[in-house]
Amino acid sequence: MATANILFTPFEGNIYTELDFFIQIPKSWTKKKKEAKQGQYCDNNADIDNYCKSILDALNGVYYKDDSQVVMIKARMFWSNTPRTTVAITKLEETNDKDGEVY
Repeated sequence: MATANILFTPFEGNIYTELDFFIQIPKSWTKKKKEAKQGQYCDNNADIDNYCKSILDALNGVYYKDDSQVVMIKARMFWSNTPRTTVAITKLEETNDKDGEVY
């Protein structure tokens, strides 16, 4: 696997992370069931928090200094013929503790 020589400084401060997990549709399912489930929320009884933890741990020290910086997460699981994970990381601005609005 080739890697790019990109200099990146890990984020500091609070982080918002969006995680989308696209779970492989089982090959054993009928064509009709596969078509019906494609793009639907994944209901395979897997714990989404375990998926999140593995990604957050993998990015620790790479995109942010420590995963304790992640103060907000949006995570979703979908059935897909193309399994993958997408990650979006946003550095949060300071917030007003009173009402939580960003300023």
